[in-house]
Amino acid sequence: MELHEARERVQKALDDQTDDGLGERWPIITTAWHADNEVDAALQAAVDECVSIYSAEGGDQLDVVFDTTTASDGTLDLSALATPRPPIIIKSVSIKTGSSFTPIKATRARDAEGSSGSAHDLRIRLVMRPDISTTGNTSVVNYAPDSALVWPLMDAWIVAVAAKHLLPKEATGNAALDDRIIMLRDAVIRTPEQPMAVSFPRHRFVQDYQRRLYRWSYVAYDATTSKKNCLRVHRLNYGSL
Repeated sequence: MELHEARERVQKALDDQTDDGLGERWPIITTAWHADNEVDAALQAAVDECVSIYSAEGGDQLDVVFDTTTASDGTLDLSALATPRPPIIIKSVSIKTGSSFTPIKATRARDAEGSSGSAHDLRIRLVMRPDISTTGNTSVVNYAPDSALVWPLMDAWIVAVAAKHLLPKEATGNAALDDRIIMLRDAVIRTPEQPMAVSFPRHRFVQDYQRRLYRWSYVAYDATTSKKNCLRVHRLNYGSL
């Protein structure tokens, strides 16, 4: 779905047009995305909302997996990894031991006592917060890490939510639009995980050792390291218990 198409579909969803086809209340522009245009701002809000809801409900079609290495203090600046906006959700963090990656549990940053004090190779699965602010008029409204993704159902949901953000003309109710949003939301969220399978078997000793020894936390800004979107690996000290 290109930006010019998304703008036109939002207008049609509101049924807010004059006879000449131009928006009566919400004018359509033909330039790149612009924050001062109400339709464009509504589309950005709708993209954020729909991707957030879908990811929070367990959807995995927009997941990104990458391997990286923390700094020597066990911290990682996610904003340096092509994610200038905070991630919507970090689904899993796995620590590398040899050639294997073992998932480790999360903890709240305020509950952790300190970093691991060493660098770690990690595999992280997260959902990036979409940003359409650089989208051209004929460019794809890209809410996925793969710009080639074609998902008409998600496109329709985003358009309907954007229309809802703008409110119907005369601020009257629009039950049909409300019903459409619910229908599309349910359909998108029910998209199954790929693949639907059991957990991958692991060597139990290695798995349990790493899971017991390490935790990870996340904070939007860590002033102690001056890092934005900071992920930190913690090593538990069982000897102090």
